[in-house]
Amino acid sequence: HMVEEEVECVTLSGLLSEFDVQELDAMAIDTEGYDLEIVRQLLKTPIRPRVIFLEIGLLSGRDQDEAHTILQAEGYTTRPCGYGMELLAVKRQLLPPPEPEL
Repeated sequence: HMVEEEVECVTLSGLLSEFDVQELDAMAIDTEGYDLEIVRQLLKTPIRPRVIFLEIGLLSGRDQDEAHTILQAEGYTTRPCGYGMELLAVKRQLLPPPEPEL
């Protein structure tokens, strides 16, 4: 059940600046349908978390595809999880090399 309510907002860059955040190991995003916008804001900063976990279930199919595309372009491997409701993005250099094919 969703309820619309007016709240005070800040940008991600404003929040990172306010708390002098220089790097993040992991970032979880669950903003009830605005998750892609937060990813876009993140990619306008120099910060690249090693792992990003975001909810994509409320996004349109087009926006879900865009989330995969822009994160992959930034060097992340992406995988849907949680029955397709979430997206896990991990920096490629953190993953083990693929197993050789037999």
